[in-house]
Amino acid sequence: MFSLTFQKPDEVEIEKMPKSTLRNLPFSDHFTLSNPSSTLKLQNNESKVFIVGNSQIVLEQETGSDHVLAKQMDVGSAGLFLMRASYALIAFLMSGFLFVFCVQLILFLFLGLAIESGLTSSEEEFTFLVFIGTLFAIPAYLFGMANAMTLAMAFITDAWNGQKFLKTILKWDSVLVDWLSMGVFVFVPFLVGAVYLFATVDDWWDKTLISWFTCVFIYFLIFSAVTIYHEIDGCFQLIRYSKNREESFDHVKGRYSLEIVKAAFLMKMKNKLAGKAYFDTTVCGKLDCEPVEKTQEVKQSKPKYLFLSRLTLPFVMCGLYKTVHKPLRTIDEISGHTPFVTRSTWGLDTIYCRNRKTRYITVVKAGAIGVICAAYIIWCFWSVLNSATLINLYDKVMDQKSDSDESEVLYQVRERFKITEPSDNFCWAVLFLEFLLLFVCPVGALFHAGNIPVGILFIFVSVITFARRYCNSTVALEELGTMDGIEEDNEMTGENEEAKEEDWREKHRLGLIMREISSGRKNDFWLSVFAFFILAFCGVFMVAVWKGADSGAVEGWTYTSKFEYPGSGSLEYTSCTIGQNIVPPDTTETSLTDFTFLATVAYKSPDITNTSLETWFNHNGTETNKTVDHEDMLQRWRSQYEQERGKSAVTYKYLGFPQSNVGVVTIRGTSNGWDALSDAQLWSAASLAQWIRAIMPLGNIFTPVLTYLVEIVSAIESKHLDEVAFYKQTSAFVNYVKNLQEGDEGYYQNIIVTGHSLGGGLAMISGAQQEVPSIALSGPNAVISRRTFNPPIAPGALERYTFNIVPDRDVVPRLDDLSQNYQRINCRSGLNDPLSCHFGIRSMCEVLLTCGSRGRPIPCDCLNLEEIYSSSLIPSATNVGETLEDVCVN
Repeated sequence: MFSLTFQKPDEVEIEKMPKSTLRNLPFSDHFTLSNPSSTLKLQNNESKVFIVGNSQIVLEQETGSDHVLAKQMDVGSAGLFLMRASYALIAFLMSGFLFVFCVQLILFLFLGLAIESGLTSSEEEFTFLVFIGTLFAIPAYLFGMANAMTLAMAFITDAWNGQKFLKTILKWDSVLVDWLSMGVFVFVPFLVGAVYLFATVDDWWDKTLISWFTCVFIYFLIFSAVTIYHEIDGCFQLIRYSKNREESFDHVKGRYSLEIVKAAFLMKMKNKLAGKAYFDTTVCGKLDCEPVEKTQEVKQSKPKYLFLSRLTLPFVMCGLYKTVHKPLRTIDEISGHTPFVTRSTWGLDTIYCRNRKTRYITVVKAGAIGVICAAYIIWCFWSVLNSATLINLYDKVMDQKSDSDESEVLYQVRERFKITEPSDNFCWAVLFLEFLLLFVCPVGALFHAGNIPVGILFIFVSVITFARRYCNSTVALEELGTMDGIEEDNEMTGENEEAKEEDWREKHRLGLIMREISSGRKNDFWLSVFAFFILAFCGVFMVAVWKGADSGAVEGWTYTSKFEYPGSGSLEYTSCTIGQNIVPPDTTETSLTDFTFLATVAYKSPDITNTSLETWFNHNGTETNKTVDHEDMLQRWRSQYEQERGKSAVTYKYLGFPQSNVGVVTIRGTSNGWDALSDAQLWSAASLAQWIRAIMPLGNIFTPVLTYLVEIVSAIESKHLDEVAFYKQTSAFVNYVKNLQEGDEGYYQNIIVTGHSLGGGLAMISGAQQEVPSIALSGPNAVISRRTFNPPIAPGALERYTFNIVPDRDVVPRLDDLSQNYQRINCRSGLNDPLSCHFGIRSMCEVLLTCGSRGRPIPCDCLNLEEIYSSSLIPSATNVGETLEDVCVN
């Protein structure tokens, strides 16, 4: 809704009021104020003080004068800013990990849906009831997570504002709340840190951060519990004491009874199932204007029905609905929340980023410029049709108005009405159906599938969510249209100051909860955020089901030995000849190049694996290092493992190099939907934790606690889901081949694990767990997430057994924090093409270019990259005059 007030440029004379003092003026504090005002007298001045954030608005009047001076004073300081900033910082960290927890919950829900319903394997029977029951759990989780994050945002804001909201809802003394907050945010963590520091505990800062986080989280739980209690209690108050209630509850003592709860449930269901419409009404100054149609001038508009509201009209004939004409009011309408937009308060950013559900009054002066500005503002606020309607009506007003000095007012308002209302029996039937489908069915499905942690959490979340949704104070206020009457339940009644302050506090608390938590923009925002994640994971899930787990194999590359890279000389990477504590499959001189090749072999189709290996290692016709693909042995072991532990979609190969006595396990990267879900399962929590740390001021000081928080977030993972994690099978296989005895098939003295992308991350996890060297190409890391694996990985194991090749501008190897050993390599693609930096072939070509091919063949795909990869090639000793086009194009 918005209004336009057209004023004549002439000054308007204000009638003089009789002399009066501020103390005698009939001031009344509205419940939208953040604090009740104070009236005081100092020397010859009387003042009325209003609190606005860290400032005070003071209305000051000298004794005997009718002049009132308004001024603003800042009462903040640098110390106050730093203290509240520290409060808000740790509150933000807590809220950030609550967000990570919610995203992980969505992910585990879909992973559990896939595994428990049998979609990950064609050998397992599809369980329809488990599938449907898990899907029905999504609405409760969606609303519950949005409510949790809305409360978290309110907690952060309240920490920054000095716990004003908490002081209102707790009804405690303001000083007591301040001391409690200081104890939680400062004293307890400081004391814990001092004790551990003086006890010379090595990880004293880790334990200090954990205690700090724990104290704030408990404080947040208290904040949330009290807020939810007053939210539900406000609904009961409105139903029991409102002056506009249709049903009398005078015979009920207090507001906690079964009748009040039933009335709240019915009110919610009738509001949700009712047919609704709206009218656009245009009011123009002194003229007696009727509601107008958008495209017409002055006449009664037809009702505009909301979505599906027309479908309720036929049910009136069969008695399930009845016709009504009842206005519905919002919290902004009841509280008179109508900001003014004037020349002084105008701002392009504030107009563009405004809440479009909030009413505004825009004041402009008459004239052509005013009309143009008004038309632009109207277009911003509503549609082109609405703006045309108001401009035409403005012209009509200007033609008909007299020459008086009175201002003309032009504004448009949208009023909502309830046109049909369901019967009580229909409401109870729908409520029972919702309870059956959205609570009983998901609980049964989750527990039947063995997803116990998620099932227990679902019960907790759904109980709170259903209580808030069906005992909804916002709906009660919308139906009743006023807060008047709830003061009857106050301990103090009457016209004295104490009773007025208690009346203000009750309405202020309830209004603030409804505006900021129950129905505010924050709740809608988080609903949209989590709906996005649900749709994203659902999309990946559907692609995984459609494509299957075996897709993703690629054909071999074309190689040439007629050309070679001489290398960059002194500018070679320091790890080109990687070999410290690692026995390479061939020579040390080509070790880094060989590992970039082996990391990509897992992508090859099984029928061309041997050909690719022979081309790479035996390209000159001499068997310098014969290779063996132990595919049959691997499949026998895998079949036995999956019969005992469950099927997994991970893909890997086991290659042998008898001459150097080296066995290489190479793991394929992300190639299908199940691989993408596995990426999210293993690294989504750590990567989100990195983002939270990055956007926090001084975020790096919280790095030690991230590992523990990510571990807690991952605790909701079910046992079955943990057993089929990709790294479980790869680690078990590495352990198997590591412990083979001489003479056994597949025995090699030295075992190395490698892989690209997801495969590289799995290689580092398996290598660190089984204490064998692992070389990853663009692999996500495991520093933050190391405690989420089973068994957990010690930091020293990552430093001793893992090595990561990290291309520039590649995001994937920067998921989770890098460990001690890694090699950065160039990515020469354009700045507008960062995704290609993750391609294994590009990394292989870069290592060949910089380190030199040294007898290894050159993939012809390198010629399709930047010009430097083709111009740096020189003919090899076997070249007899062939050109690049001869050996690669033709």
